[in-house]
Amino acid sequence: MKSEKPQPPLSYLKKAHGTEVVVKLKNGAEIFGRLVVCDDMMNLVLSSAMERDPETKKPLRNVGELFIRGNNILFITLEE
Repeated sequence: MKSEKPQPPLSYLKKAHGTEVVVKLKNGAEIFGRLVVCDDMMNLVLSSAMERDPETKKPLRNVGELFIRGNNILFITLEE
């Protein structure tokens, strides 16, 4: 039985264009939005972005289109 080779996280993220993601930043902020583009440095552009409370998930403010530098990202999760 052949096992599939695991995908590197960056290629998995690049395939997720158009999906909703949650980006946790190193400063503790949590941003929810639709992934528009991701580059090799893991810089992101999100559309319909909003900052939300990490504990309650309630929106704190709408941001609209947002660029996030990859070196500020703690982790990214895909919303199903």
